[in-house]
Amino acid sequence: DFKVLKEKVNKVVDELDHCDLNEHPAFQDRNPSSEHIATFLFEQLAQVLNTDLSVLYSVEVRETDTSGVIYYGA
Repeated sequence: DFKVLKEKVNKVVDELDHCDLNEHPAFQDRNPSSEHIATFLFEQLAQVLNTDLSVLYSVEVRETDTSGVIYYGA
């Protein structure tokens, strides 16, 4: 159900939206680069999206139209 999926994803993404990422607890020991943001999002989303029927495959974070990162998990 895409409505449920959207709600779960937005809950995680909203935690970073409009906040000073340098002040966020997840980035106290690492800088909030695109790579680290993608890792954080993947880890958080995997907790709420992984089930017996589905597994999070990747997270993409874009800085611009031509630069970004795709994280596939560890």
